[in-house]
Amino acid sequence: MKKHIVILGPPAVGKRTIASALGLSLLSPVFDNAKVVDLAILAYGYGGDEFREYRDSLRIDFYNRFLRSARNNNLISTNVLRHKDNWLYFESVEQIFLDFGWSTVYVLLTANEESLLSRVQSPSRQNKLSIRTAADMINWLTCNPNHSDLNGRQALCLDTSFLSIADCVVEILAHLKKMTHD
Repeated sequence: MKKHIVILGPPAVGKRTIASALGLSLLSPVFDNAKVVDLAILAYGYGGDEFREYRDSLRIDFYNRFLRSARNNNLISTNVLRHKDNWLYFESVEQIFLDFGWSTVYVLLTANEESLLSRVQSPSRQNKLSIRTAADMINWLTCNPNHSDLNGRQALCLDTSFLSIADCVVEILAHLKKMTHD
């Protein structure tokens, strides 16, 4: 069965980095939801109904177009998990994939606050339109205390504070293999 691999976690946890490495291992494309958020910010500023409507329409349109023309066995998506309401969106996307015969696999990346604060200030994040400073990260963590709440869902959980990118990819590949055999 084709798989939609959804990598979740807070900003600066390594979602895009690990997704890119996993994509190379699986020869699978990566859909970085942060890019969609950036487009919506450019069009409408951050937040508000127009921002959310545009962001969501871009995402859903991409998924539908991808699935109609899919030539791959996997798609890797990244997304921030802020609060339980995110699961309404994730469930709607999961249903779209299910309608095309795909399964969804969740991977939750976590890291300790020290790691996140260090990473958020790295030069690679300076092109981000949202969280770029330690103060931004502290504010995000304070405003989103449930950012690791899986809302009762099964997921592979990896702490990127202590695992290398390669180790995370190996863990995810092993998880996918185990799922195939179960």
